[in-house]
Formats: sequence, structure tokens, C-alpha cells
Amino acid sequence: MGSKVYVSWVQEVSFHQSTNFGDPPLSVAFSFESAFGSGYTASWTWGDGNTSLQSLPNGTATGATESYQWWNYTHKFVYIGSFIPQITISKDGHDATGSSNVYMSFVPSLFYSYYNESGLISRGDEGATYSIGLAEECSVPPGYLGNFTSDLTTFDSEFRLPTATVLFEGPGNRSCPSPNPNFVGETDLDIEWAHVAAPDATIYVCLSNVGGSLQSQYAGLESCDQEFYQYRGATSWNTRIVSNSWGFCGWGNGTTSQGGVDSLCYNGGDPYYGNWSAYAQAGMTVLASVGDIWPGPCVLSMYPAADPYLLAVGATTIDQVGPGGSYGSESQWFYHVAVSGVDLNPQCYWKADGQDKWYYGETYGRYVNYSAPSWQVPLFGNGTRWFPDISMVGNESTGVPVFSDGKWLLVGGTSVGSPIWAGLLDILFQAGTPGLSGFAASFLYGHSACFNSVSVVQSERYAGDRDGLGTPNVGCLSTA
Repeated sequence: MGSKVYVSWVQEVSFHQSTNFGDPPLSVAFSFESAFGSGYTASWTWGDGNTSLQSLPNGTATGATESYQWWNYTHKFVYIGSFIPQITISKDGHDATGSSNVYMSFVPSLFYSYYNESGLISRGDEGATYSIGLAEECSVPPGYLGNFTSDLTTFDSEFRLPTATVLFEGPGNRSCPSPNPNFVGETDLDIEWAHVAAPDATIYVCLSNVGGSLQSQYAGLESCDQEFYQYRGATSWNTRIVSNSWGFCGWGNGTTSQGGVDSLCYNGGDPYYGNWSAYAQAGMTVLASVGDIWPGPCVLSMYPAADPYLLAVGATTIDQVGPGGSYGSESQWFYHVAVSGVDLNPQCYWKADGQDKWYYGETYGRYVNYSAPSWQVPLFGNGTRWFPDISMVGNESTGVPVFSDGKWLLVGGTSVGSPIWAGLLDILFQAGTPGLSGFAASFLYGHSACFNSVSVVQSERYAGDRDGLGTPNVGCLSTA
């Protein structure tokens, strides 16, 4: 992959590297050629925290009309991530730069091999059975929807994916009086990675235009799920698989268990329990991300993921990649930052050992308001509802590349897993997976041997618990 940078005070520079993807440790050879005169220095920034400085070029050559210089450097990337190496050529206060992407993250080809989806993709099982519904926050002003499509086109071109069919439905697609631009990247993530997981699936995107209180936001987003339910038939949208990457510290019941932290959450019953139950009974599979605050007060309820009629999706850190991009090992995504003297939202932090702790990572726990559904009992016992059910890569340092609003991002969080799992289930339905029908929870729990076990961080609260079923061996599930 190469790129050219044109600047007004010189003629032309060209920047390229020998490869842009591989398993760590990966040595990448970079070359920067220029028609500059003498006396320039080159500084390299690798995007992984390392830098290098070259005072002199590696070589020069004289052509028919001009002289060329070039700078060569080989850098070894030792951990997974998406990096944007850059060279800056400087002299007398003038700079010219060149850059290109290096992916040591879950680019689609690594994703397919790591979770063993490659075989299904190669034989043409690419998610044509059902459409995927994405419930999203309204994030754009009227007229912006084409940007999502153009972002996807760039993404598909970069990774040589087929063209996707993306349709925008719902009230927010016609009017968005108070758009929240913070969710633009979220929507791009969901579209692009649902498409990665199921390249041939039609994707319906519903942008909720309801703002105001959190309860109002719940209602607006859940109305998107209601639309997908209403139009789930094969002669309509066919949205039998729905992803919700949104979530909030959920509907608690005011219990004082676990140190009273549930009192920091929203009190009251689950007003949409009947809806979620109806969707499952109608043969839909609705997924929801469990959230990115760990463990915090939301261990008792992360809504809507903790509802037993949704598949709750967590996140992992990739610890090792096997030969040729095969499965290696994963652990639960978690880290925390100690803070003091900061006025924090009480939903997002809690005290331990007299210290304020801000946790990032997968939210997980036991939902005190519901008993464990029947499909969970063999794994977790006849107690309360456990979440997450399933997981997917999510640590931002081992996250996925996303093209959004004209730029490349490395994206993490539990939001990554929900649209991916929606696509994987579509693939499994098309593959004619034995025993898979309707709401997928019972099927998945009945085939726990087809999951990669994820090691769990030993927390202050749930030491010894497991990270749900773990992450999928898709090929195994397809023949289970």
C-alpha cells in the first residue's frame, strides 16, 4: 500500500511500506523518497510510542532532470494495534510528511482466521438469510446519511470486501433536531463490522431521534427494536437479528446488596421486559453490549444487556495470536485508573479500600432482578441472571479499525462485539447450522465446547467467575 503527499514548496514525495498487516512481532520496511535538495533530516513516528531520527538519507540518485533522496527504515511492531507510522522531513522550519496505515489489529482477514470463520466465508455462507438491524443514537444532521455510506465504501475498498446493502429507517433518519456527534463513530463501527462478519447481509440502521432524560433515550432506542420486530417478516425488512451497542446502568430495584451500589442506578422495574420476551418468542435474536464500566455499580444491572431475553455481549483483550492468524488466547478486558479530587458521575465509579477507582472494561455481574434463564443454569447454576453471555475482541489496544468521518480510527469497547455477533449468527443461520433456530441463546449454551474460554480478571467482587461462554469458534458452531 502506498500514498503520495504533495506540498507546495517542493515537487513530490512518495511514502510506502513493505506490508500493512501481520502477526506480532512484525518487521515493516518503510521507504520515503523525495526530490528535495540536501540538508534535510527525517524523523519517524511509529504510532506505537516509539520514534527514530535520521540525520542523513540512506542514498541519493540523479535522474535526467532532478536528484532524488530516500530514507529507509525497518521498524518492528511487537504488540497488536492499528498504527499510523509517519515520517517528517525537515529543514529550516519547513516540514513535509508521509504516512500510511499498519494494522496489527483485527483487520477482517485476521478476524476471520482467529475466530475460524474463514471456511464459511470461502464457501459462500456470508449472511444472506436474514437482515441485520442496528439500533443507534441519532448522531447526524439531516443530509449526513450519505457519509456513513461513503465511509463504508472506503472501509470496504481498504479490506477488499464486497459492497454492502445498507438501508436507513426509523424517525431519526428523517429528522434529527439535536444530533449528538459523539455517536458518529459508533454508527460507523456497527455498520462496518456487522458487514465484516456477514458480508452479504442487508443492514437496516435505525437512528433514534429521542433525547432528554435517560428514560426517554431508552424509549427512543427501544422503539428502533420495536420497528425491527414489526418488520421482521421475510416479505418486509427480514430483521430477525438485531444489535444494540448502547446500554446504561440499568433498571435496579433499590436493593442494598453489594454495598448499596444499586441505589446509584435507576430504580423501578423493567418497562420493556414484555417487549424483549415477545421478540424472543417471535424467533428474533436481539443482542446488547454489556457496557464499558467495570465492575462499578452496574454489576447488578446493565440495561438492556442484563435482561434474560437478550444476548449480552462482552469484550476481551487479545493476549496471543496463533500461527497464521489462528486462535491464540484471550483474557477479560479490564483496567482501572485511580482518581482523586474529581467530581465523577456516581454511575461510573465506586470506592474500594478508601480510594476512588475509575474502571474501564467489560461490565459483568449478576442481575438481581431476574433468575438465571434455563439455558444458563447448566453453566452458572440456578441463581440469578449472569451477564455477559458471549464475548468478542474489545480492548482498544487490540481493537478493530474503523473509517469514520474521513479518518481511520482504532476502536474498542463492548460495542465492537454486538454487531459482530449479529453478523456471525446470520452466517450460522445461512450455513444451516443444526439445532439453530429462533432466539439463539439455548443453541449457544448447548454448544459451550465450541467457545474459547476467556480467563477472568480476579476482581474485588467476582473472583473465580467466568466470562460467559467466551468467544466463538465459528466453524465448530456451524457443524455442532
